[in-house]
Amino acid sequence: MGFFDAYTRFREAGTVRLNARYEALIDRHRTWITGKRVLDVGSHDGRWAFAALSCGATHVVGIEPRPELVAAAEDNLLAYGVSPSRFSFYIGSVEQVMRNAELQVETALVFGVLYHLHDHVGLFRMLRGSGADTLIIDTALSPDHSEAKWYSRTVALLTEPVDNVMNAASELFPGSGKAIVSHPSRAAVRFLAEQFEFVSTEVDWPPFLETWGTDGLSDYAEDKRTTFVLHRP
Repeated sequence: MGFFDAYTRFREAGTVRLNARYEALIDRHRTWITGKRVLDVGSHDGRWAFAALSCGATHVVGIEPRPELVAAAEDNLLAYGVSPSRFSFYIGSVEQVMRNAELQVETALVFGVLYHLHDHVGLFRMLRGSGADTLIIDTALSPDHSEAKWYSRTVALLTEPVDNVMNAASELFPGSGKAIVSHPSRAAVRFLAEQFEFVSTEVDWPPFLETWGTDGLSDYAEDKRTTFVLHRP
């Protein structure tokens, strides 16, 4: 049994992938969640906001560009008995919301978001400005370039359709139907962390893969995705 097996309102509830990610992303990091004010960037249907609240977060602020997903997140949390005083969701891009709402948090969850954006520097700047001293980042990766240390800090530019709720939401230009996104290398994430004065560590995924298997987790098993914990001393 995994955490999400009991919460069937969430899309993908009960899957190996979602339950394994709960253990690696949330349960493993209770120290940075319990008693903290948490920001959930790209809050989707509220699954990670709910998980953080279940781990004792005092309040979760979610940012999600799609109104229908914000409505689903609010409905889901209320259906599971979470007090409305413990969460708030904002509709809009992370840039729009954080520019206008002046959010102040202690921990930020950035799950499945970094590689759906292209302005990684801007995101890190906003997260640093939020007061967060811990960032938990789960992201797809582009390969590191091995020829030189500085040259390995690369990103891969791609496009993805915006009509898929799992993808970026903002069109490149009206009517394009697509967004430009950027997959960072492992070295690029570490470089950004260092520049914004965070100490970075990486979650050791093999023990979780041994527990849950690789079905539905092949991106972690093949080192195409990983989880970073960034902390500012």
